[in-house]
Amino acid sequence: MNGAPERDNALQEQGEVGTDNQTPEHFNPTYPTHSTQPARLLAALLGGSAVNPLGGWRSLGIYRLSDTVYQLRGMGWPVQTDRLHVSNRFKEPCYVAQYMLPAHAINDAGQTGQDFAGREFAMMREAA
Repeated sequence: MNGAPERDNALQEQGEVGTDNQTPEHFNPTYPTHSTQPARLLAALLGGSAVNPLGGWRSLGIYRLSDTVYQLRGMGWPVQTDRLHVSNRFKEPCYVAQYMLPAHAINDAGQTGQDFAGREFAMMREAA
């Protein structure tokens, strides 16, 4: 296993899940309420991080990461899903989702997005 993500959707077809009408010209998302799971995930994604379920649990306290991604997509965020090849504790090959924002979404969020992420990261540090 090489650990490199492979673009894939839930039907094991090329493409993205839940990103219809979210091209750069249609980008107009809403921001989640601060100190919530969607806010923590969005902050990480706006920072350019790719987040998988284990990282979401350990770093962000999100157990059901796919539900939080679903919520962000409902707010207009074009979260992309890649398939990451990993091994389980028995050294068996497995696949997990890995989520990220495309560069255009981070750029289009601009200073507002960076300010949002900065405030959320500050709240996370205070709560730790």
